[in-house]
Formats: sequence, C-alpha cells, structure tokens
Amino acid sequence: MKYVLGTVASIVILAGVSWATEAPLQPCRATADKTVGAGPLLEMAVFGDSVAWGNGLAEDQDPTPGHKFSALVADWLARTTNHQVRRVVYAHSGAIVRTLDGTPETVPAMDGDVNSPYPTIVEQLPCIPEDQRSDIRLILINGCINDVGAFGLVSPANSPASVTNQTNTFCGTPVEQMLRSAAQMYPRALVIVTGYYPIISAESDIAPFLDFLRQFFPEESKRSLYLFKQSDFQEASEKQKRSAENSQVFYELTNKLMGDSVDRINHEIGSSRLVFVKVPFSAENAFGAPHSYLWPIPTVFSGFDEVYLGRQLPCLNAFAKDPVGFEVCRLDSAAHPNAEGAQVYANEIVKTLADFARQLVSHSGI
Repeated sequence: MKYVLGTVASIVILAGVSWATEAPLQPCRATADKTVGAGPLLEMAVFGDSVAWGNGLAEDQDPTPGHKFSALVADWLARTTNHQVRRVVYAHSGAIVRTLDGTPETVPAMDGDVNSPYPTIVEQLPCIPEDQRSDIRLILINGCINDVGAFGLVSPANSPASVTNQTNTFCGTPVEQMLRSAAQMYPRALVIVTGYYPIISAESDIAPFLDFLRQFFPEESKRSLYLFKQSDFQEASEKQKRSAENSQVFYELTNKLMGDSVDRINHEIGSSRLVFVKVPFSAENAFGAPHSYLWPIPTVFSGFDEVYLGRQLPCLNAFAKDPVGFEVCRLDSAAHPNAEGAQVYANEIVKTLADFARQLVSHSGI
C-alpha cells in the first residue's frame, strides 16, 4: 500500500486503483484495502475510530479473513452473495468525529493502530471521490467515544452526570450530522452504524481494574493501590462502582442517541438504508470481567494482542518526543474488542445484512 500525500488534494494508490480526494483538511489515508471472494465486484467502506478499525487485531491472512469485524463481515458477504467484496478502511485509532480549532495542516500517514485524532471521521468520508461513491454499497461507521474522551468516561473522578453531559454534547448532533453526510455522499449504500459497549462493569475484577487506573490514571490510582496492599478494598470498590456507572451511562445513552439519529435521517430521506446495530456486551464481557470480550492491558502475565510487537515501532516513530503518548500507544489495544468480541460485532452486523444482501447486489439499490 502506497500513499501520496498533499495538503489540498491527495491520491491514495490502492491495489492498482487511484482514488483522488477533494479537499478534506487532512490527507486521506486508507488503513486497509483488501478484496475477498470471486465474482462481480461489491465495494464497502469503513469509517470511524479504533473500534471500527479493530485495535489489537491482525488484518486478514490468506486464506483466513483475520479477526477484525469488518473483515469477517466482508468474508460473510462474499460467501453469501457470490461476489468479490472490496473492503476499504479509513477508520483508525484515536479518530474524533469533528474537526477541532487549530487542526494541523497535515498529518503524516500512520499505522491504523497508532492513535491520532486526524483524519477525523468527517474528513474520512470524502476520501472516496464523488464519481466513485455510487459504487459503494455498504458502509460501516461509528464515532464519538474519542470526542467524549475514552479515558475520561471511565475515570472514577468523573460523575455520571458529567458523562451524560459530554455524551449528549458529542454523540448527539455531531454524530447525526456525520451520518447525514454519509447518507448524502453515498446514495446507494446501506449505512450500518455500530454502537459501543460498557468498558467497566460491576463484574470487572478489582486487580485488573486497579492496573487500568495505574496505567492510565496514575494520580487517581495511588490511594487505591495503597489500600489494595493493605487488603482494604473499600475505596477501590467505590472507584470501580463509579467507573461501571459511567460506562453504563455512556453505553445506554449512545445507543439511544445513535438509534434516534438513524430514525430521523431515514424519515428525512424516505428510506430505511441507515441501520443502527446495538452491541450486546453484558457485564461479564467488560474489561477484566470473567468472560471479557476486551483485550487486557498487554503484559507477559495477561498476554499480548495480535499486533503488539508490530505496533511498537510505529508508536515510537509517532511519539518519539512524547513518552506518555508512546506508552498509551504501546498499550492501546487495552479495553478494545478481542477476537471473540469482534466476532460478536460481526454476528450482529450479519443479522442486519441478511435482510439486505439481495438488495446490495441489485442494480436498483436499497
């Protein structure tokens, strides 16, 4: 995969096909471009953040589709429709929905696992040129957890009321505007909007929870770690309870906001081609829970994600002068869906696709 970057327009050369972009603020970068199956071509695109990208999960290795949920969906679609499915991914770790004031003029192309706000998801959308957008028949898209602040929403220092306010602010109107743009730019595409999941729950084990605090909230964790050593779990338990409350607030509220946005846009365009997919993670599937669907913090004791070693050099190159940034990047698979969690995402998306598969390969569209 090669990238040719510019500040006004850029060309991404992918598998022998040149896709020019018309002026997103940041140069477009595809984090993956893979084709699976045989037969007539069906094209899909993936926009969003680290969950849509699949932090910690390896890309497909022939003849298997790998574990990223977008790859699993593409593989199912190819087998079900007897089509060749091209999956182009612009989602990447750290992506935010909106463009911020003071956005840098250019951002170098980076590995999808390296966290960066840019290109934002709004900037990802026009990366496919206008005259090729009608070829896109399926879009997977998400966004807003990084606008709210993924670490902040599980921090025990924040209240559920604060998380509610932030979630309403960043996952309401901005996401609806993003989805409306996606529907307008890609008039023949089924747009599947994927939800989030509770990161911390009441079933998250105290030890990995404290490790999570120590890694990402060192000031918050000092007192808890002292108490833990004294076998006094009271304060640690209170912090865990607050984090679990915050996580559940975010999960339930984003489900409602995104579902409502999808309903309003479908009403506006007189169609049902936007679909919200709720992700059915339960308390026992949260970070550090008995049957977690999320990666632990990578260590020799907990194990490493599928791309841990390969992520180290890109993280170092991106954060050579930022030790804290490097450490976060190095551990950035933590609390993202593991292979089992990604399969749950894929299964829920496939349930929706089963109702639309015939329309996706028809000439009339959805």
